[in-house]
Amino acid sequence: MNLRRFIDRELNKISDMSTFYQDVTGLPGKIWISSKYSEHKIPRLKYTIDDEQLVISITKDPHVLAPKKFKGIIPTKFKRIVLWIEENYDILIEYWNNSDLSTKKLVESIKKV
Repeated sequence: MNLRRFIDRELNKISDMSTFYQDVTGLPGKIWISSKYSEHKIPRLKYTIDDEQLVISITKDPHVLAPKKFKGIIPTKFKRIVLWIEENYDILIEYWNNSDLSTKKLVESIKKV
């Protein structure tokens, strides 16, 4: 891989994530959402609560992608994030697939749980 392409890809990772707090999501903690990354085949978000972080799929059946200790299970305190993903699935997938969708439009469309 040439250096320029590598740098561009790494910079996109940094600038391509939006952070949302309880006032937008209705959930305690923080959610990081990004538009599509070339190296991620499964749409995903990061959710942090009480100093723990999960990477969860944005799918019809949300599941933990990381860390491995939670692979396949959702700890009780994270159950609401699953409901939130299910409730907001369409707009989250639109944001993932369409980097032209503004963060403002995403915020206006998110349903709190």
